[in-house]
Amino acid sequence: PERMNRFLTQQKGIRYGFFGGAFKRRLMDDQILRLYSSSLACLQFDGQQCLDFEGVTSRPFDICFCKGMLIANRAKVLEEIFGDAILYADDSVEIAHKVAWLKDNEDKRVEMIEKSHSIAKERVNPARLMKELLEWIYD
Repeated sequence: PERMNRFLTQQKGIRYGFFGGAFKRRLMDDQILRLYSSSLACLQFDGQQCLDFEGVTSRPFDICFCKGMLIANRAKVLEEIFGDAILYADDSVEIAHKVAWLKDNEDKRVEMIEKSHSIAKERVNPARLMKELLEWIYD
């Protein structure tokens, strides 16, 4: 949190806020939905432990399901699921470039949000997930 805070305070014209697991600020579901959907971009960077095991948290799906624009760290599983529907960055310089690009390309941003939302909606489908779980259990 401190590194990201230092980075963002150096960027001109970017308003930001932190919330979630590593931060003291907790929000209600409706507040999170509004933040995800109204932000220029939402950053989601999973820890090395997730990347080592080729896993991710549920937050990328939450962000996309709520029609938020996602910038995430490069994770094989995210690239396989979302492809070019989200943006990827490895460091603070790349994040700054992606945010600047989003500010200049609103039409493309909206297309990406719609595409990632469709993907998240398909992937986070309780009926489909339950069916797959039952098939796995009984196989």
